[in-house]
Amino acid sequence: MAVPNFLAGTINVDFNYLSHVGITDTITILNDLNTQLTALGWTCTVTGASPTAVGTYISPTRTDGVSFKVVATQVSATVLKYAVTDQWSGSVTPVANQPQQNIVATGGGSEARYYSNKFGFFLETLPSGVAECFGCGVLDATPEAINVPRAFYWATSGPRSAANALSQNGADNMTTLPLGSTTYAASYYNYCSYGPTQGLTLSRSTLGGSLLIVPFDIQGGMAPASYLYGRIFQCIMVDAAQSLGAQITVPIDTGVTAVFRVLGCATSTYNSFRIAARVS
Repeated sequence: MAVPNFLAGTINVDFNYLSHVGITDTITILNDLNTQLTALGWTCTVTGASPTAVGTYISPTRTDGVSFKVVATQVSATVLKYAVTDQWSGSVTPVANQPQQNIVATGGGSEARYYSNKFGFFLETLPSGVAECFGCGVLDATPEAINVPRAFYWATSGPRSAANALSQNGADNMTTLPLGSTTYAASYYNYCSYGPTQGLTLSRSTLGGSLLIVPFDIQGGMAPASYLYGRIFQCIMVDAAQSLGAQITVPIDTGVTAVFRVLGCATSTYNSFRIAARVS
């Protein structure tokens, strides 16, 4: 056996994790992202001062020349907005001023948790105890050749809408590029189905009652003509019964385990699953 490609790597070299508490200004988040991502080989800049700072983050270039860009802009000292573009300058986040994410500046501030790797990241904030989660990246299509048929990018549709409403925070609310389209679009169906009809038959446990843990595979198309785009790096799909912040130890090879933390995305609309990202 071998560690699956989407989970390969060494902590603080290929992926990392940071929890930062007491954040009262989103410029702290931009600076944290800069530190976390540059340690993994990203190119990062933060310009301006709060509340008008802008963070630009470009992922390391893969062997096929693929990379992507994330621009995080301060709407205010407590609100960020994100824009993700692919290798060909296509907008992975096509709705202007969306997704957005909030923190709080009072009562001790917010906690932020950063789950970063060479091919994407999740950023979780916990304003007033209600978790909000933004994420983006490029998918692992192993065992397909790295350039066949093309790189597939993803981003969360939220957590917040352009109107700053916490309405896009579902674990299955992803934006991808549908097959045959030139425009990225959000869909509840852009995740692996594990069943015959649009993801509605996800198995949640074994016959003995153990909750399943599986790769977070993203699909395109409608059943039965569905296609696997790839899986999110350093990330797994867990049952909704797993609580926010729970740490789950998972065997990833013979004698090798990895630890994942359950993210604060709301449980999925159709399949009652959550996302867990790697911490060690």
